[in-house]
Amino acid sequence: SGKSSLLRILKRLWTPVKGSAYICLIEGNTEVMFLPQKSLLTTGSLADQVVYPLQAKENVSNDLDFCLFENRVNEALRLAGLLSLKTRLGGVNIVFDGNWNDYISPGEMQKIAFARLIYHKPSFAILDEATSSLSEEDEDYFYNLLHQMGTTFLTIGHRSSVKKYHHIILTLFGRDGQWQMSTLED
Repeated sequence: SGKSSLLRILKRLWTPVKGSAYICLIEGNTEVMFLPQKSLLTTGSLADQVVYPLQAKENVSNDLDFCLFENRVNEALRLAGLLSLKTRLGGVNIVFDGNWNDYISPGEMQKIAFARLIYHKPSFAILDEATSSLSEEDEDYFYNLLHQMGTTFLTIGHRSSVKKYHHIILTLFGRDGQWQMSTLED
C-alpha cells in the first residue's frame, strides 16, 4: 500500500504526484542510510561495494590509510558474514569485472548492504525489506547488531518476524493519506 513508494520519494528517487514529503538530508550525508530489498551494486572491487556511495580509492592517500581502510572493510565484511565472498573473489581489492547480480545470491546482496551500514555507521537507517532474503537467524543477528551500534532504524516490511525489533508500528492505508500509529506490546 505504498510503503516502498514513500521510501523512494523520501530518497528523492521519485517525485510525489500530489502533496509533499520532506526529509532533511545533506547530499552525500551518510548519517541516514537506505537499505532497499535489492541493493545497488557498483562496478569495481568488493571494497567498492562496501564503501559505496564512496569509492575505495577516495579513502586511501598513503600506506597507513590503506592498512586502516582495508582493516575497516574487512571488519565490516566479517560482521556481515561475507568473509567467504572475500575468499571467492581473492581479496577485497580485486576488481571484479563480471556482473555482481549474476555472481552473488540475493542474501549476499542484502549482507553487502549491511556491510555498508557497518562501515559507514549511520545514526539512522531505513530498511525496506532489507532482510527478506535472509534467514530469520541472520535477520535476528543484524537487528541486534543495529541495536549494539546505536543505529536508530525504521523498517518497511511484510515479514511478521521484524515486529519484535520495534516498539511502534506505523500503518499506511494507502487511501487519502490515512495512517495509524500504535505501540507494540513487548
